[in-house]
Amino acid sequence: MDMHPAYPTPAAVRRQLDIARTAEAARQTNAHVWAVLSAALEHLHGLDLDTHSMIPGYDLKDVVSGLRDMRPLLDDAAQLEALDEWARDRVGECVA
Repeated sequence: MDMHPAYPTPAAVRRQLDIARTAEAARQTNAHVWAVLSAALEHLHGLDLDTHSMIPGYDLKDVVSGLRDMRPLLDDAAQLEALDEWARDRVGECVA
């Protein structure tokens, strides 16, 4: 039985669902990382970071900017597009 070209095959539908699930799982992990890094920033807030750093090669103030830089950009269009592309590559081609 030939499918009408306007309708996806069952395999294509399964692939799209797999892509969506894969992307959502990665998005949730990134959201968790954002929350953990944000909590760390909250814990650092108010500390006197203008003191001797025991982190080789880093000033303590660098930790705050580093944590801010490492937080995932959850609402960034380019990052969301890259996430979708990653999920498509991860899932691969549909198998009939």
